Amino acid sequence: MARKQSEIRKEVRQRGERILKSKVFRQIMKQKHHNGTVGAHSIGVAEDSVKIADALEKIGLHADRDTLVKASLCHDLGMLDRSRKYKSNIESWMKHPDEGIKNTRDHFPVNEKEEDCIRHHMWPLSPVPPHTLEGLIVCLADKKSACREVFRGKSKTIDPEYLKEEKSES
Repeated sequence: MARKQSEIRKEVRQRGERILKSKVFRQIMKQKHHNGTVGAHSIGVAEDSVKIADALEKIGLHADRDTLVKASLCHDLGMLDRSRKYKSNIESWMKHPDEGIKNTRDHFPVNEKEEDCIRHHMWPLSPVPPHTLEGLIVCLADKKSACREVFRGKSKTIDPEYLKEEKSES
């Protein structure tokens, strides 16, 4: 039986607390993206990643959930100040993953699996697919979330718990 949405959100909040409370995440919560914000999109990707991981566990594939949540929340940090950095959407699509790794490193420690998730989340628009199960999950969750936002015209509703500001860190 599938977990309730409230359980998924609780897992994302717990595993992603440091990122969700950070100044840089607060910035992307204000930046437009698809039919919402980069932050709302990233939270949707994290929730969808957890749901995909739940499904894969039923067939014996186990993903590192800390990596999934962290990489999902950070995968589009390269979109920060997009209009200033990139001349076109195509340039943004191609360059923001590497910029996202740089921005993530500036604020949080990053391991190889997390870098793989961030660097390859634009596949198949980028030529190299993810090398890890976690990378593939984040890539799929990103596409699912983007389709929901573009074709249904909205981001997921953001749980107010994500927006609490106590324990704010850089």
